[in-house]
Amino acid sequence: MRGGLRGVAYRISKTKWFTKFMAESSFTHRLGIWSHRSKVEDKKSDEYLEIVTNPETGEILHKCEEPLSQHRGHGSAKQKVGSGNDG
Repeated sequence: MRGGLRGVAYRISKTKWFTKFMAESSFTHRLGIWSHRSKVEDKKSDEYLEIVTNPETGEILHKCEEPLSQHRGHGSAKQKVGSGNDG
């Protein structure tokens, strides 16, 4: 069993989020190991940061740091084939 932490920060209206964060274990299929994945999405400062590390060695397996407004084509942000979102 593996645990983690996820959270979303909302404005007073509680309808629009301004920060999302995640810190949890994630299975890396390419290497066949459990890794530690940390992610922060901050709309206010337009930042996206994701770091995946090997918890046994501390080696960084993946790092993505870019403006949130330019973060495309990853995970659930990938465009679905045949979804009708072609424009």
